[in-house]
Amino acid sequence: SAAMALYRSAGYLYNKREYHQAIEIYESFMEQFPKSIMRSTSFNRLISLYTREGMFEKAEKMLAGKLKRNPTDKYMLRQLATVYQKQGSYDKALALYEQILTGSPNDVDTYERLGELYADKGDDEKALAEWSKITASAPGQYSRHQTLAYILKSHGFYDEAAAEYKKAIKLQPAIYYIYTQ
Repeated sequence: SAAMALYRSAGYLYNKREYHQAIEIYESFMEQFPKSIMRSTSFNRLISLYTREGMFEKAEKMLAGKLKRNPTDKYMLRQLATVYQKQGSYDKALALYEQILTGSPNDVDTYERLGELYADKGDDEKALAEWSKITASAPGQYSRHQTLAYILKSHGFYDEAAAEYKKAIKLQPAIYYIYTQ
């Protein structure tokens, strides 16, 4: 019950946008309860908070510790790439994304993040090329077109997004919520 109380306290502070206090509580939780089932969620929240608050060194250190135990963990590699990307270390982030794609050439999340990296750098052409690999890696899946459309829309590529939604509708005309998107 002490673990749950501490964990929920950190979540409460996070939701109130009291990020530095939430960080302190999550750190305390991680130290006091190394075997808690909520540890993974707390770890991910801490990485997110460290990155958000510009505490990149702490985020890198925690992720490096996880990657020592499992150097091919796609999720941890993507998180570390995001930390590098937020720092403007695009080459380091790019190397990690490429490493992930070597082992998982159809990884949608990595194509999305890689496209965002190029968009951050102001290279819309490369961003669009990476995002288009989301549908190319699984032709004929309406959900991939829907995912791509959402990404394009969120980055202001409205015409391209509309075209992808139309492709999704063509593949699955009976799924009505796509029409509203």
